[in-house]
Amino acid sequence: MFNPTSWYWLVAGIENKLWSSAEAAYVSNRNPAFKAWVERGNIPTKIASEELLQQVFIDQYPAGWPGLKEKARLKELDIYLPRSLEDHWEATGFDVAKLHPRNRDILEEKKALRARLLAGQGLKTTSPSE
Repeated sequence: MFNPTSWYWLVAGIENKLWSSAEAAYVSNRNPAFKAWVERGNIPTKIASEELLQQVFIDQYPAGWPGLKEKARLKELDIYLPRSLEDHWEATGFDVAKLHPRNRDILEEKKALRARLLAGQGLKTTSPSE
């Protein structure tokens, strides 16, 4: 039975590497977890591209694709503290220490999320052909 939290995909016809939702990364077709998964009667799903696979995760399991969880959280936080306001504060030199503590917390969380996304922390994607 399909479980997006623990599934494998063959991307773009590449047979020696598969995308693992559990690892949120490509794994070898010799990976012990993959072999055990196949022995339980599962068959990896073939998908034409990483873009289509990413859409699967956007719709069903954001944690299965690096960065989606962070981007979703940033979008939530933008409701409370829009990016345009952050940009305005930066441009005018506003002292964010004067903000309400809750807004400072939101601002710090957003900065940390952006830093993780920019640094690629946890991003293990490589071309399926590598």
